[in-house]
Amino acid sequence: MNRRFWVYILLLIFIIPSKVEAQRWKLKRYEASFGVGTSHPFMDIGNNNDGLRSFQLAGTRPAATIGARYKLLQDVSAGIDLSYILFVGIDVDGGLTVHSFTSNTFEPVATLQYNIVSEGRTFGSTSLFNRRGMVNNYNSADFYIFAGMGGILSKASAKDVNGQIDNDAAFFDNNMHYGIVFPVGVGFKYSVDAYWNFGVEVGGRFSLTDNLDGYATPYSEYNDRYITTSFKAIYKIRNDRRGVPIFNKYGR
Repeated sequence: MNRRFWVYILLLIFIIPSKVEAQRWKLKRYEASFGVGTSHPFMDIGNNNDGLRSFQLAGTRPAATIGARYKLLQDVSAGIDLSYILFVGIDVDGGLTVHSFTSNTFEPVATLQYNIVSEGRTFGSTSLFNRRGMVNNYNSADFYIFAGMGGILSKASAKDVNGQIDNDAAFFDNNMHYGIVFPVGVGFKYSVDAYWNFGVEVGGRFSLTDNLDGYATPYSEYNDRYITTSFKAIYKIRNDRRGVPIFNKYGR
């Protein structure tokens, strides 16, 4: 065999696996997720400082979310998340609670996600292929950023110094409110087998409303904002060559 023949063989060894690697994302374009985490409000009731200095550990409360996502490109995906978020804010004077609020909210948002690090490019992966495509993909990780737009439906209640419901509080509106929010954040997910990812996501929400806590005082200079942290379990769904999801062939 001449030298040119061996050059061709070496090129095939390097090119064919890279092409398979580049196309395997098309075999699992769909994801379904469930997450639980925490919420951290920055609103009228709470610390008087602005920005992150107004963070209150006492105001941290639970949040839960479900979502679905579809890969448009290898590193770009679009998704929808539906979340329940509980907000609490507390005004403290001399170590004593003088005023507080509790707000139950429902948040639907649509986001675009971009993978900065995708599927083992940094952490490595262990993959197995057969003639149908990828069988498994272990030890891979994604680090991504996301941004989008959505809404939030809120219903707040005010509490007095004794912790009792106070519907007569000044500047308080106990009606249901709906506002627009703009989520932006970062996330990390790690693949543990061919179908499951686990990860964490941290996102800030910038709203166009000042009523998520039920208060809109003439002294307020900013709309309500909040941060959510979510720990997610993500299930990857196979699809056929037409892009139709397959639900009845787990692991095959």
